[in-house]
Amino acid sequence: MIVRRTLIAALVPALTLGLAACGQKGELQRPKTAKAQPVPYGRDAPLTTKDQMSPSPQAVPTVAAELLTKSQPRPDDPFNLPPHE
Repeated sequence: MIVRRTLIAALVPALTLGLAACGQKGELQRPKTAKAQPVPYGRDAPLTTKDQMSPSPQAVPTVAAELLTKSQPRPDDPFNLPPHE
């Protein structure tokens, strides 16, 4: 009985990890029954998969954080109110 429990306790995680590791690593394909996406307004041809997966420059803006080089006093904030009592 103890051997059986030990065997089950060892096999369940091994099978779980084995099933989790067996995934398809190839290109994704659209099912044959699926309709193609409509052509976006202003384009002649539909978007390719690569076009759809790459973000636009508007979605990934450049970093324009201005770092403070010296200490400056904070301006007065009219919304910085004390908490309600």
